[in-house]
Amino acid sequence: MRFISIPVLSLGRRPMRTVLTVIGIAVAVGSFIALVGMSRALEKAWVNSLDDRGTHLLVTRKGVVELLTASIKEDIGEQLQDIRGVRAVAGELVDLVTLKSGQAVLITGWSPESYLWQTLNIVRGNLPDFNSSEEVMLGQACSESLGKEVGDTVLVRDKEFIVSGVFRESGVMTNGTIVFPLNVMQDMIEKPETVTVFNLLIDHPDQPLKVEALRNDLGEAFEDLLFTETDQIAESNHMMQLFRAMAWGTSTIALVIALVVIVNTLLMTVSEQKRQIGILSAVGWSSERILAVVITEGFLLALFGSIAGSVLGIYGLHYLASMPQMQGFLQPEITLRMVLEVCGATCVLGILGGLYPALRAIRINTVDALRYE
Repeated sequence: MRFISIPVLSLGRRPMRTVLTVIGIAVAVGSFIALVGMSRALEKAWVNSLDDRGTHLLVTRKGVVELLTASIKEDIGEQLQDIRGVRAVAGELVDLVTLKSGQAVLITGWSPESYLWQTLNIVRGNLPDFNSSEEVMLGQACSESLGKEVGDTVLVRDKEFIVSGVFRESGVMTNGTIVFPLNVMQDMIEKPETVTVFNLLIDHPDQPLKVEALRNDLGEAFEDLLFTETDQIAESNHMMQLFRAMAWGTSTIALVIALVVIVNTLLMTVSEQKRQIGILSAVGWSSERILAVVITEGFLLALFGSIAGSVLGIYGLHYLASMPQMQGFLQPEITLRMVLEVCGATCVLGILGGLYPALRAIRINTVDALRYE
């Protein structure tokens, strides 16, 4: 009999227990992939929305935990423009609203002279009439989810606005946004002459030394503001860090539970198979080989569970991203490296989970084991 057939047959003797154990591991692995993937998907959606605009530096208020509650005086934009090395400044007012349908939508306001309007890839209609207070633009994903087209009206905060155009960008967050002229949005959410952030275009963005020097100059000139490069924005945001920490913490607890499930299953298996272990010992099997059999059982449980969990986690993440409440906020991207790392870590847990039951197995007295029924 081949070595690998021993642990396989052992797991097959109690198929229901084996299946339930694999399901438990799969749920833990799936939760890990879905939760960690969700935090990465949110970060990616935000960073991609800034890349769509070509933003080099994002200017935010220092010490703010929730970005949407922050406010910066709109006229600071003129002072930023005067700094040597800053090519363009675009103030942006951002808020999250719930529409009558119950769908949460990100809304943003840009001034008529903002360069951000020129970054939109308009697929239908036109830019809003800046002399009107009733026209807005919809991202394509927002247009599709709301069922609104050019000329239709959309109700935001109990006021109807006419859709002047629909645009499409590569980032899901931008595609799920409603864009207002800045003064219209300021009046609507009662934040006159303020913005949430400034988007900066700078000279020589591909030269790190010059970028760092400009950030230092800006930091000295505006001590209350934080200047962050686009690719680092998720790392520096407190809410993103908190969300990431919660995802990792919850996922780690799930994997620890999976470890306990593996140990419990293997302990029961060892207890039930004392006679078989005694026979193996009697026919000359070494303690090391018996140890390897039990550890292999733990490895196989973890392997099957991690494969099933990977499928469950990937499907779960994409399902969450497709939900109406989450559309426009998540851009799922599960990499092969992430899946392999999670599966590898789970298999290591399976091996570790098999150590204690394996040690119990090799301590069984051969004579007593042969008498066991």
